[in-house]
Amino acid sequence: MIREASSLLQLCKQLDAVADLGPEDDADVEVMAKASALVQHHDAVTDESTFAVTVFNSNSRSFSGLVTIPYSSKQAMVMGPKGDRVPVQLMKTFQVNSLDTNARAPYELVLPVEVGPLGYATYIVDNSTST
Repeated sequence: MIREASSLLQLCKQLDAVADLGPEDDADVEVMAKASALVQHHDAVTDESTFAVTVFNSNSRSFSGLVTIPYSSKQAMVMGPKGDRVPVQLMKTFQVNSLDTNARAPYELVLPVEVGPLGYATYIVDNSTST
């Protein structure tokens, strides 16, 4: 539903631009843009304990290595592209008192990834289940 709302918003923006009706009709598009932004906020999306991480490899060779993701939960379970469970390491981040550390995630999730040449792999992170 969120993707459909976003697509409809883009369609309305394009039709408004093509029709060139003037600024009096921009208010309706603005209301729709605000509503779309509200439903896309992470608190509005259900099941926010699960999210996807897509790793893209722009090289012509396969990539096998570690990826670090800022993370806010104390537990994580990660499923790989084939539905298999991926072993991960949860590391506490270095917090410095002189920096604004409220904006930083308290943990980093380190996971091994394998991505083919000019390809991508999507990993599903679930923080409702411990590793």
